[in-house]
Amino acid sequence: MSEPPLPGDLCEVCRNLNLVYRILPFEDEEAIPHQPTLTALEASSHSCALCYQVWATAGHSLANRGGMTTTMPTKKLGDRHVQIQVAISNYALGGLMRGMANGASVMNLGGRDSIEPDFGGLDWVNPRRLVGDPNKCGSYLFGNWWYSAYEKNRGHYKLIGLGVRLGTSPRIGDALGNTPNKWFLAGSFLRFRTDQDMEGESCIPGRLRHWDLSSSRAMAQVKLWLRRCNEHRCVAIPSGEGNEEQSTLPTRVLFVGSKGGVVKLEESQGRRGRYVALSHSWGKSHRLTTTRSNIDRLKVGISFDEIPQTFKDAVVICRALDVAYLWIDSLCIIQDDPADWEVEASRMGGVYSGSYLTISALHSADDMNGCFPKLARTREAVKLFSFASPDVVCTGRPVVANAVPFVDDSRAYRGAVGFSSHQEKGNCECKPPNCKTGFQFRYCITNEWMPSSIKAHPQCYATSNFGVDFDPLQSEPLSLRGWVLQERLLSPRTLHYSEGQMYFECQQMVHGEDGSILRRMFPRLLDVVESRRRAVELSLSRLGAGGGPESVSDASENSADEWLKLVEVFSRRNLTVAHDKLVALSGLARIVAEKSGDEYLAGLWKSNFFRGLCWERKTSVPVHHCDDEAHDHALPEPRSAGLTWPAQYRAPSWSWAAVDGEIHFENTWLKYRQERAMVAQLLDVDVSLAGSDAFGRVKSGYARVLTVVGELREAVLPRRGRGDPFRVEAILMGMKDEDKHQPIETNTNNAVGDLGNRLAELELLPQSQLGCSSPLDANAVVTADASAFVRCGVSARVLFDGGPHLPCMAVFVNSGFLLALAWDGDKGGYRRVGTASLFENDSKQFLEHLAVRREVVIF
Repeated sequence: MSEPPLPGDLCEVCRNLNLVYRILPFEDEEAIPHQPTLTALEASSHSCALCYQVWATAGHSLANRGGMTTTMPTKKLGDRHVQIQVAISNYALGGLMRGMANGASVMNLGGRDSIEPDFGGLDWVNPRRLVGDPNKCGSYLFGNWWYSAYEKNRGHYKLIGLGVRLGTSPRIGDALGNTPNKWFLAGSFLRFRTDQDMEGESCIPGRLRHWDLSSSRAMAQVKLWLRRCNEHRCVAIPSGEGNEEQSTLPTRVLFVGSKGGVVKLEESQGRRGRYVALSHSWGKSHRLTTTRSNIDRLKVGISFDEIPQTFKDAVVICRALDVAYLWIDSLCIIQDDPADWEVEASRMGGVYSGSYLTISALHSADDMNGCFPKLARTREAVKLFSFASPDVVCTGRPVVANAVPFVDDSRAYRGAVGFSSHQEKGNCECKPPNCKTGFQFRYCITNEWMPSSIKAHPQCYATSNFGVDFDPLQSEPLSLRGWVLQERLLSPRTLHYSEGQMYFECQQMVHGEDGSILRRMFPRLLDVVESRRRAVELSLSRLGAGGGPESVSDASENSADEWLKLVEVFSRRNLTVAHDKLVALSGLARIVAEKSGDEYLAGLWKSNFFRGLCWERKTSVPVHHCDDEAHDHALPEPRSAGLTWPAQYRAPSWSWAAVDGEIHFENTWLKYRQERAMVAQLLDVDVSLAGSDAFGRVKSGYARVLTVVGELREAVLPRRGRGDPFRVEAILMGMKDEDKHQPIETNTNNAVGDLGNRLAELELLPQSQLGCSSPLDANAVVTADASAFVRCGVSARVLFDGGPHLPCMAVFVNSGFLLALAWDGDKGGYRRVGTASLFENDSKQFLEHLAVRREVVIF
């Protein structure tokens, strides 16, 4: 394509369109005429910015018809029946499946956690190549109209994009590539965005990004978000405007209300008021913290020059929002006073849940980097950072990097920063008249694809309705910190400063500075509490009926166990001090316990203790479902998280808090839940605290259970199905009744190395050759060893937490899931070393014919 014109250059045809206030039709309606011929469009594209965009879009829409589509119900038009095919998001099944441009579908094993923009760019084909006579084919425009996520009246539509099609008439059946009986709806490849949240607000949701996030325009956007949040009241804001019952201030706060260059540390002494909390990464600078030696000086006053940049920016935000108090952990907790630290750390949940607003320095890895990102606001940004709007990323379609321009306080465009000068001119700027005040607001048209929204079935403008739900903040530096999880979850609303733009997160939605609206994917406190209450209710109802406190059926009755989801997310995060594993969630755990009545046990909850035991290190083994061995080599490499243990004791081995590394609960309890039955019974559990915080550090703990036990032995077994390189094939052997009181000690010299290259110590023989009269089925195997007695057993798949330990004991949690345990002679009990699983029929046979129940103490 040729060099694009400047954004404000428009031809007479485009100047007369007045797109925003003209009633643009839906894609499935007759479009409005633009240029009469393809020849005229191409000629005008050299001097008119909008014609340039239309010419480019025509080529994009013709070249990008791959990926996922859906077929709508046949539409009857007079005596004709029309088949309608629509281009949709390339993600399906919650992000687990992704459609490719060539029509193939692949598994996206990371799901929502691996959603990343495809900066490959849009393909383009010269429309002349597909048009017979360019003088008999013109360009036609339509609107991509969606209804607002906040408007009950679906007739109040938002103009998301501008669609283009080439054809011989305004009718969609006459469009290039369509027939009167078969339509393809490609969506819109142009996006409307405006530079203000005023008169254009009711029509265009797309916005530009602010060049300077500390500017008055940027702060006006934050105030607008807060005002709308207060009006909608999706969550009770404890210290919002007009609320007489304001929050009790934390023990210490920073007074930032004066306009001078000094802030002060104050003891709140139980006063009430509005305050802002800061969520940040300390990094390695630690330039300013409160200690016993400097606390009196900080109460007199702290010079602005002494404050790290992130703290300075937080003060600027507080003053812009007219909030007098700011809470920062490093300054409001005495860092070298263990007693004060433990007390205040336990209250941290209340600090964040009671804040008027939490500021999240999301992109900053250090206190010196500041809240406001600077990288994306430079001309060199394209070399280091590329931005794409989340509502475009969620579709999985190719995107153009940095398509969303910036605007500054002077209302001057800074172009699409990061573009080359060639692309920078590609955006079209228009100034339609405002019919109410006569003031001309501006909008621009950018190169961004959005799915179709037709008049018969208009779409709701929120990502959960047209793309895959995902968290656009999950890859930012602050999101990798363990402490921040409870800070984000407990905050009623958070202002995030990411590398690409600001985000405002409330309890329902996440709003992007660019106008995008995403359904909140991060867990909410309300959901965590409700799932705990449900677990307690189920436990009490079973006890009242004379049953045990826990059942496998609970997994289906209370499948949304938000605590387990939180633990999975938390396990992926880092802690500077490894010993803070439980402390970093103590504030959240305290609130959940108070509101649910459940008992907290070193990261687990008593109401469903056994379900909390069913964690494993996270593995990912790609699969395909055909017999073509060539496809095996095309699959991504299998991945497994590595678990490590801290040098200092942190939790009982049965708790996920005992290890560092990513773990998950998926497929350990919920899978096959209809066939599984509870086997274990909890006799006693105890946790000894290391301090005064009942939800913080622990110094010891044990669980005593009564369950079916067996012995895991190394074995070479034929794999069932495709292999998992991380799971060890073993044999689960029934114990002789006289052995049930004897510990099974791990033979460390028998640790499994590369199982595929070693022979098993035990000779595995078919059941028929040993003449075993056991009623086991043909899939069972028996072993003969040097002690001259025969044991029967079944195949098991073992996933060790660290290095393999065979032989070892295995205890049933439920009928399909077992814990692998190693004997600890010093403690006179067992410690967890892994998990094991059985196929359904093997489990049934073992429990029917080889079950020996035993009390086991796990430390």
